[in-house]
Amino acid sequence: MRRLLLLILFAVTPTRAEGQDSPPELAAYRSDLQYSTRDGTWWWTSNAGQARSGGEPDAFGMRTWMDPGGISATGCLWTIKEGRREAIIWIFHQGWDGAEGEPFFYQSHATGLGTGMGHQTARESDTTEMVQEFWWSNGVHQRTKHRTRKLDDDTYVGESLAWTDGEWRADRTYTWQRRPASTPLPCGPVSQSPSAGAFAPVQPHLPT
Repeated sequence: MRRLLLLILFAVTPTRAEGQDSPPELAAYRSDLQYSTRDGTWWWTSNAGQARSGGEPDAFGMRTWMDPGGISATGCLWTIKEGRREAIIWIFHQGWDGAEGEPFFYQSHATGLGTGMGHQTARESDTTEMVQEFWWSNGVHQRTKHRTRKLDDDTYVGESLAWTDGEWRADRTYTWQRRPASTPLPCGPVSQSPSAGAFAPVQPHLPT
């Protein structure tokens, strides 16, 4: 029996082939994960000057936490109004795609009415780009490019561009600032998450 258990354990334990090293792109991605998840902190950005309709939030919060293996992470983005956390909008998952040799990024709307999927498409110094395809339950399809540029250890600029009429057009730009770890936050590892129902998902206005 002991021999059988050892054989099973060996069969399901990942092994590294002789001479096989991690690609430099994976090392760079691990560094990105460390940057965004460091010390359980979260990120804040103002929505001032970006709102295009009434009722938009004053600001957004975002948190990402690394999974145990160090090559994937989970997170969420929520709205803030008058200094209070309101509602989760997006739930994220990202990780290293060994088949493509680049990170993947998947997100689902908190209501379950839309999803986005894409890969990192470029990296240059402290700037990265990814392109995502979004699909909504009413059949609408959107293509978005996200460009992230690190300014320092606690600040980065996130720019989004929309694929419109055959070209990339600037959409919104946010400056994100790191905030100290605090509890409760709308999302996080199970041991750090608030009780169910503490933060309700926002109801989306589906694109047309």
